[in-house]
Amino acid sequence: METMPKAIKSGRANGQQSEFLVEYMVSHSEFANGKLMGPQGAIKATQHWTNLSNCLNELGPEKTMEQWKK
Repeated sequence: METMPKAIKSGRANGQQSEFLVEYMVSHSEFANGKLMGPQGAIKATQHWTNLSNCLNELGPEKTMEQWKK
């Protein structure tokens, strides 16, 4: 029987991170609304998430890109 890997818990986002996240989404509305279209849409979305995750992690408790997406 295989054991499932335990989920890595991360700290809650602090106020600075929450504020930055909202400001980022407001200034990148196509990304926030999931409307990055075309053949480069998925690539651009991943680039946005990578950039956003790195910026948010500099401001407080670190999370993976997947954790920030939630």
